[in-house]
Amino acid sequence: MDERERRFLAVGAYLAGAAPTEVARTVGRTVRWLLKWARRYREGRPDWAQDRSRAPHRMPGRSPTWVERLIVRVRRTLMTRPRVQHGAQAIRHVLAERGVTPLPRVGLINRVLTRHGLVSRRQRRFTPKGLPYPAIVPTGALCHALDPVGPRYLEGDGRFFSLHTMLVNSREVALEPHRRLTDPILLEALWKTWQRLGLPDYAQMDNKPPFTPSPRNPYRLSQVLRLLLTCGIEPIFIALAEPWRNGHVERFNNTYDQRFFRAQRFGSFAALVQASRGFERYHNHEWRYSTLGNRTPAEVGATLVRRYPPTGPLPLLEPGVPPGRIHVVRLVRSDQRVDLFGIRLRVRVAFMYRYLHATISTTEHCVRLYADGRLVKEQAWPVE
Repeated sequence: MDERERRFLAVGAYLAGAAPTEVARTVGRTVRWLLKWARRYREGRPDWAQDRSRAPHRMPGRSPTWVERLIVRVRRTLMTRPRVQHGAQAIRHVLAERGVTPLPRVGLINRVLTRHGLVSRRQRRFTPKGLPYPAIVPTGALCHALDPVGPRYLEGDGRFFSLHTMLVNSREVALEPHRRLTDPILLEALWKTWQRLGLPDYAQMDNKPPFTPSPRNPYRLSQVLRLLLTCGIEPIFIALAEPWRNGHVERFNNTYDQRFFRAQRFGSFAALVQASRGFERYHNHEWRYSTLGNRTPAEVGATLVRRYPPTGPLPLLEPGVPPGRIHVVRLVRSDQRVDLFGIRLRVRVAFMYRYLHATISTTEHCVRLYADGRLVKEQAWPVE
């Protein structure tokens, strides 16, 4: 006899006038069990003897149905707009603008998106492990992260490059697209960038020409380095072949690629230049970063104290070597060499597989190597 037959037999005997204790003893159940199924029978439902779900009728913390529908609708609307963020923070911001109260929490929005299959797996960020990396920029100092992107190609209108600069403190960006990135064009692009973002204390970049010194003469400063030092900016060259050390601007490059360059077609280079400036304004005034407390770059940038270059065109660089310091980070490998733009300095075996911080002084014409802030080597560096 299965459980359903047992319920029919017990309730039938009970309704026929048998004593509840006798019925319960006969079917091997309790009186409470018998009265429960008798009550179910009296409800008049044809499926009274079937098991019912034991799931709670109400789930504490679950949002009302209309809120879930609104979250899903906002998410799908945002996903149709190529430039717009569509994560939980962005959805919450839209709900706040619409006056939804109480405003759902970010965690609740994420659970709603998961239930409706609207969550996509994000590529995990690369996290370097093991070796401590030198921290050069002091707390509170302004730092620009520079990265030239390209060549990229426009259908029917040739190739172009774009200099991307991010003020790391606020995540504000400046985009400077050009057909070529020769020294004069790059200097003009930097000057226009600083007129929008201000002059930083440090400028971090990778080891590509035309940032680096001359490959034929590593002691001769590039035009970019001369301009940076003239403006009182200390350049920082990240470790070789480790682009993630400039991760802030590298992640923005992915956003630029996915939400701007590949999300629309540009009829000409002139159209791309105009659209780039619009995307720059949109990013700085509308894009929200969780690391900034869900604020926009412009909101954070308004709290920073900056210095700006003079308005107008780029002035001519003065002859001679401008005073200042150039910072270089290098990983010492098994050959015990520190490669500074082609000049290889030997260090002790104790520094193998460690990052060293090299500082080139243009006033003292020397280079100093540091490990964990401690001077480990010094030698002449005749800057030209």
